[in-house]
Amino acid sequence: VDDALGNGIAHALRPGGELFVQSDVWDIALDAMSTFDPDDRFENVAGEWTFWKNGNPYGVRSWREQNAEETGLPIWRIMYRRAR
Repeated sequence: VDDALGNGIAHALRPGGELFVQSDVWDIALDAMSTFDPDDRFENVAGEWTFWKNGNPYGVRSWREQNAEETGLPIWRIMYRRAR
């Protein structure tokens, strides 16, 4: 997760659109936060530098997410809204 990815997503996502990031890898979650939190085109819905604590809002789970939940691994989730 880096600025180039952030710019691509900002270009593709319309204002008001949601970007939901989740990973069971701590460093990837932090990379996402360090890319999107300082970018004023995105708003962290849970608050600055705060993880989303309401689970997966979409109800569709990847096999990796299912495995992490079944084995008790943490999943770091972040919800952003395209601000402008």
